[in-house]
Amino acid sequence: LGRTEATMPAEERIPNERLSLNQRLTFLLKDITEGIKGKEITLSRADPAFVEKLFAREVPEIGSGSVIIKAIAREPGVRTKIAVASIQSGVDPVGSCVGQKGVRVQAVTNELGGERVDIVLWSEDVAELLKASLSPAENLSVAIDAESKTARVTAPEDQLSLAIGKEGQNVRLASKLTGLRIEVEGVPAPQEKIERKEAVTEDSGKGAKKKMTRRRKKEVEENKEAGGITQRIGASQITTKEGKKITFIDTPGHAAFSKMRSRGAKVADIAVLVVSADDGVKPQTQEAIEIIKESKIPFLVAITKIDLPSADVEGAKGQLEKAGVLFEGKGGDTPVVPVSAKVGKGINELLETISVVAEVQEIKGNPQAPLEAVVIESSKDQRGAFGSPESRPRFLALAKFPLSESGLLKEEPEKSGRQKERRRWGSLKKEK
Repeated sequence: LGRTEATMPAEERIPNERLSLNQRLTFLLKDITEGIKGKEITLSRADPAFVEKLFAREVPEIGSGSVIIKAIAREPGVRTKIAVASIQSGVDPVGSCVGQKGVRVQAVTNELGGERVDIVLWSEDVAELLKASLSPAENLSVAIDAESKTARVTAPEDQLSLAIGKEGQNVRLASKLTGLRIEVEGVPAPQEKIERKEAVTEDSGKGAKKKMTRRRKKEVEENKEAGGITQRIGASQITTKEGKKITFIDTPGHAAFSKMRSRGAKVADIAVLVVSADDGVKPQTQEAIEIIKESKIPFLVAITKIDLPSADVEGAKGQLEKAGVLFEGKGGDTPVVPVSAKVGKGINELLETISVVAEVQEIKGNPQAPLEAVVIESSKDQRGAFGSPESRPRFLALAKFPLSESGLLKEEPEKSGRQKERRRWGSLKKEK
């Protein structure tokens, strides 16, 4: 074309993308027409084909033809879904597009200004393709009416918000990707009839906030914490200044407690990956990252001990990026908050970030649903074996009760003699 001029209309721009003079950008050459002054060139960064070209540039397997993009759906500046397939035996199409530690998809995301990109495996079976398109939702049932090109999807109640996505975004993109009109509805989990046994709980709500404050202070006293490590799973609950309650399940960080970390991830709605600013990424950190990814739960990173002279926050971030953690603004959607428990810095920001993640992920529960709880720790006293439950959904106050398969959760009188009247039927689940 030689030296020429081109235009990028507003509808071809990525929404809210800021452009500056002399900035170098990659574009899709969308159209060339003959005008009064010669050739008129139209550029685009919002067209779905632009994402295809970026992947072709970053993924050699696409360039060679061993991996092909079968379908693509895009909401520019927000999210894109692509379905890929392999025509060569032994080539993983999704892994090829993601790249080692996510480097290839991150390069595409960076070029798109942080736009999220989901890569799913193409299937000639439309029902299977639809299930993959609605990820991260799981355990979906699909019924397709080929004549009307309509799909009816039923999802467990705890997967419904994931299938639909924020403001319906996930289901919209899945509809574009598959060419189907999608109707999604939730179904309650099946309940089994069980023999009811009475159980007694000891309410721990009174004074819990003061106890937590004392415990936090005790944990960060330098002379008392030397050489100490968490050796059990513990739970505590706090109330933010906005009145929201957050329950923390603390799992051991030491390398010897792998199974405990795995159990904690099974119970949690959101994971907080804690990394020391002076130690950085350790083998158990990498293991925790893999556990979080396998559990498919949203997570954020808390970089601690930033008050220490040896703290290196940016160094810790760099190590985490090499370990496959993609931060906000750098090709991913993982928030990171530097904190110091000793001086109290960043604690409010951490709690606010957890609340934001919960809102974005639309984490909800049904207070009228039958109670299901997981025993996260247990002990014995003169009355027998006791366990601390974490309820699903999260509407039961933290308490202690004798271990049994099922029972009526009933609170004992507090030390003050005041008796709470609340009681509710529930079942206990044993996590392996």
